[in-house]
Amino acid sequence: MNNHAPAPYLHYVLTAAEHTLTMMPTKRLTYLALFLAFSPVLIPIALLLQSNIWAQDISGHDLFVRLAQYVYISALSPLLALLYGAMLIGEDVETNTFSYLLTRPVPRSAWVLGKFTGFFLGGTAMMGASLAMYFLLCTRLADFPLGASSIKTYLLYLAPMSLAIGGYGALYMIFGALFKHPIIWGLIYTYIWQRAAIILPGYVDFTTIEKYVSAVTPVDAKMPNLFEVLVERTGVSKFIIEIGPYTAAATLIGFMIAAPLITAYITRHREYTTATAASG
Repeated sequence: MNNHAPAPYLHYVLTAAEHTLTMMPTKRLTYLALFLAFSPVLIPIALLLQSNIWAQDISGHDLFVRLAQYVYISALSPLLALLYGAMLIGEDVETNTFSYLLTRPVPRSAWVLGKFTGFFLGGTAMMGASLAMYFLLCTRLADFPLGASSIKTYLLYLAPMSLAIGGYGALYMIFGALFKHPIIWGLIYTYIWQRAAIILPGYVDFTTIEKYVSAVTPVDAKMPNLFEVLVERTGVSKFIIEIGPYTAAATLIGFMIAAPLITAYITRHREYTTATAASG
């Protein structure tokens, strides 16, 4: 009789998450990620270093909303999610450590869920810190004093940015389990498929993370909806089926929950060459 009871499932999840968070700062990729994440902060710094006349003429609110929506949420979140999310599983496959991991007495779903949790917490913390710094600098400009109203605006953009990191990261994690070169497939999905889905008829745009992220992003009176802007830039006429922000948020959260289970299923049933060689 085995007197050693197995460790709780949550323990495996937390261990994998802690390991992922611990390893993130040691990767060379993190230097690039930090540079990309904090580069928008240079814009309000440059404006503040100019004369006071410059700072008085530029609305801090408009500057914050514009970059939060188009840079932080639309550009940086999917890019950083691709850099990290695609390699959550793909790195173990490419470095031939996947077969070793399969031999350990750890539930695959707990291992995948823990790695995704660590990525989500680390990525959200990095981007959230950058957005907070950018927000505080924008409050030094005109028409955006630091207070309850401006803090609410920050939180309204922090939430969709977190969902974008989680949604894109979950999809790219599945790519890492499915494909040999997940970053290439992620680039195709992000910058080719999502643009093509805007033009294609029917419900194709519902297959894009961008549609749901755009639905949960606040629409400022002076700022059109991001998805509508992309449709206008294509120059085509297409009937857009709108989805509410709560429905979009629930869909993204549901996908973030389902993605680790899907990835665990793929890692269990897909015949990796390294795993086959190790078992044979």
